[in-house]
Amino acid sequence: MLKIGEFSKMSHLTVKAQSLSVQRDEIDVRLSIINHILEDEEMKYQITEKNIPAATVYYSETVLKQYQDIMKWIPPLGEKCMQLNPNIKCSEPAYEFCEYLDGEYKEKDIRIRHNEAVTKRGTESELIRFRDIPETKVLSVYHRGAYDTIGEAYAYIMKYAEENGYNVSGLARECYIDGIWNKESVEDWLTEIQLPIE
Repeated sequence: MLKIGEFSKMSHLTVKAQSLSVQRDEIDVRLSIINHILEDEEMKYQITEKNIPAATVYYSETVLKQYQDIMKWIPPLGEKCMQLNPNIKCSEPAYEFCEYLDGEYKEKDIRIRHNEAVTKRGTESELIRFRDIPETKVLSVYHRGAYDTIGEAYAYIMKYAEENGYNVSGLARECYIDGIWNKESVEDWLTEIQLPIE
């Protein structure tokens, strides 16, 4: 039979055990959240390898004062191409991408070429040109969010290519899947980076 002092001690230990159990549950929840965040960070950039079919594209080149100007510059290009070539249609599935002609990340005075796949060549002008691009093997990575953080995705894919023995065979292609034209939140913008490889 327990004495009063021993009963009091057991009661205290029971309360302590319950308290520790609650703390353990809270810690488990926090660990679960932290692990989820860590997995998200690791999964943020998933590299895949794929082949891009050969295509005919219309293209245009310019120098942008700053990166943010890109979505002011691109939309009028399509309108001008179609005015010049009313019988040309964009390819299905659509394929549109930009290349940075300096070959490196720049914040100002950015030389850029915009390309969009079309069904055939057409009439050219000073602004609109046509070219054929061959089938291309690429490493692909998706970036979700604002364009001002896309440098992280470029760094990741370049590091991946180097660490896995790939030879880069051309300029990276930046494909805009979701953006200001169809998503209200910047967090929902989706961009694919394609790095041509051999």
